[in-house]
Amino acid sequence: MTAQLRQYRVPPELRPEEKFEHWRNWYGSAVETPMRLERTENRVSPEFSPRAVTFASADFSLIEVHNEPVAASWKSNPDSEDLRLVYFRRAPKVTFCLAGVTEPVDSGCVRFLDVSHSGGFHAPSGLHAVQVNVSRSSLELDDASHSRLLRLPNLSSHPLVAGFVVPALMNWRHEEIDREAPGVASIFKSIVASLVSSLLSVPADETALGPAKRQAIRKYLRANYRNLGLGPDSVAERFNMSRRSLFHLFEREQLPMGAYLRTIRASEALRLLLEPHARHVPFAEIARASGFSDVQNLRRALKDSTGLTTRELLQHEELARQSLTGLQRSLSIARRDAAERYFGAG
Repeated sequence: MTAQLRQYRVPPELRPEEKFEHWRNWYGSAVETPMRLERTENRVSPEFSPRAVTFASADFSLIEVHNEPVAASWKSNPDSEDLRLVYFRRAPKVTFCLAGVTEPVDSGCVRFLDVSHSGGFHAPSGLHAVQVNVSRSSLELDDASHSRLLRLPNLSSHPLVAGFVVPALMNWRHEEIDREAPGVASIFKSIVASLVSSLLSVPADETALGPAKRQAIRKYLRANYRNLGLGPDSVAERFNMSRRSLFHLFEREQLPMGAYLRTIRASEALRLLLEPHARHVPFAEIARASGFSDVQNLRRALKDSTGLTTRELLQHEELARQSLTGLQRSLSIARRDAAERYFGAG
């Protein structure tokens, strides 16, 4: 199945009551477990304008919804094959009934959604939620493990959720999403696989974890590139893997880990050299601020990265700026390959 991205808006030319019926019909067919929507107000506001975006592939789907006042309910679906993770980005006075228990849901809450039992929710205007559905078979998740996950409360404070899940769900839509759609499913499946592995304390398939691991390492490099001790040994120790495994993880990437780190440092050094008052700053200070141990390493990195000597870069500002743009573009491509846009720059 080819990845498909679809957007939904209520047709503005409809009357208010027709808008609600249009939204109800669409919503009821947009998810695997049909939901029945009902009004929570006697009259539908003329400004009634819910909207949604859905993305689906063979064993993955995602739906982002901006809801108007509504009450929803669903019947039990014990045969559901999906693991559903929901991020309630904005949830003003929302209540959910899950497995017979009614409870409030706060903005920022992240939890797994149980549709094996009947349930529902009541929400005023302003509910904004993003739901990720991943095939349980692709995660090799049995019924007992699935049940354990469904019983977990709010996961928003979990490090993987705060550092990866929430940023990814906040940034998944952007201007290049149509072109990048084929890779989005693998990115999110990798995130969910990593989270499930952590929550259940069980090992996960290394292939499934690869995209999330690469992203975690790239994010760590971007946050710590000024650390002179940062290198393959320290990164491998930080992520509890061998040097061999670390290099294997990046061997098919456009910028391997070492090249990515050198490019970050060279880009930062060149940016600092182009600052208005850079001529009054000692090279040694710029080297340290960019993560280089000394001026010689800085000069070598700039030469290797741009093909120009430091003197040439300083004498020809336009060439230097073009070189900086090239370095930044290389990092941008690498970030796109690793889906860094979905997690922020770190």
